[in-house]
Amino acid sequence: MPPAIGSCTNTEQDILTHQSAWESLSPTDRQEILALFPDSRHILNQGTPDAIPDIISLMSDDNFRHDCARYSENIAQGRHDEEWLAQAWAAHERRAAGDFDDFLARKFADDWGVEVPDHLKPRRAGGTGPMEGVEGSGTPLANDGVTGGAAGTSATSPVGDSDASAQDAVAMPAGKLESDDMDVDA
Repeated sequence: MPPAIGSCTNTEQDILTHQSAWESLSPTDRQEILALFPDSRHILNQGTPDAIPDIISLMSDDNFRHDCARYSENIAQGRHDEEWLAQAWAAHERRAAGDFDDFLARKFADDWGVEVPDHLKPRRAGGTGPMEGVEGSGTPLANDGVTGGAAGTSATSPVGDSDASAQDAVAMPAGKLESDDMDVDA
């Protein structure tokens, strides 16, 4: 059974905060990881080649512990398996192309008893692909989407292959809420 959210197992936390784990990374990998930090409060020697995560600060940070727990849960549920990730990316591409727009509009109407107003419906370039003028609409978040952390994904279940139902695609792990594709500029 995966750990409860907010209660990280010491195993993953110990691995992520072990000095040799950091030392085993290339300088490029280190820079990439430090660039993912939301701010500099957990980085020692920032802006220098000797910049490193502040392990003591991280170990005391509730968000870090929460993200470790999510990461453990995602691994236990297979959300980092190669096949699951391939299916998730395929579902993301289908959603970005608008394959599930009609389903989502019907679901909204069924759930709320009203039609989605035209000004809130997705507007896609040429009828396919990501929406026009929406930054990042074609790329899922690299972070955890739910916590904003750097570990895991926000999915609730794996999605199927290209024949996946629209129901499955709603739970895809792109790290984005389905409402992210709605144009809210009225």
